[in-house]
Amino acid sequence: MGCVSGECWGWGTPGRVCRALRLGLLQDAFDDAVKYFGENPKTTPPSVFFPVFVRFVKAYKQAEEENELRKKQEQALMEKLMEQEALMEQQDQKSPSHKSKRQQQELIAELRRRQVKDNRHVYEGKDGAIEDIITGTAPS
Repeated sequence: MGCVSGECWGWGTPGRVCRALRLGLLQDAFDDAVKYFGENPKTTPPSVFFPVFVRFVKAYKQAEEENELRKKQEQALMEKLMEQEALMEQQDQKSPSHKSKRQQQELIAELRRRQVKDNRHVYEGKDGAIEDIITGTAPS
């Protein structure tokens, strides 16, 4: 209903009282909102709270859009990779030599990865004790 002809929401209260009630309700709603977001309503006026809130909402919407775009890009990349893999499988079925060559390349790449991982330094003893143990020619 609202304030009509000096009455507030049909309660029969005069206009001045109605404005005071509305301001009280608005202040209570503002206080609740500020408390909800972890701020103190006594030290955070609306002129400080609402610009921060608006910046937060804009940043949140932008982050959502960026996340959605990233998902779409990842999905497109996965589809492209799946298509390439399917194409390679078709080529492998047509040409056995191509398949074996690709397998060899994959094996070489895997061996190189392992070689990089297992690239441990071996320190030789100064007196040749390690070599003697390995070859079984240790002095008695």
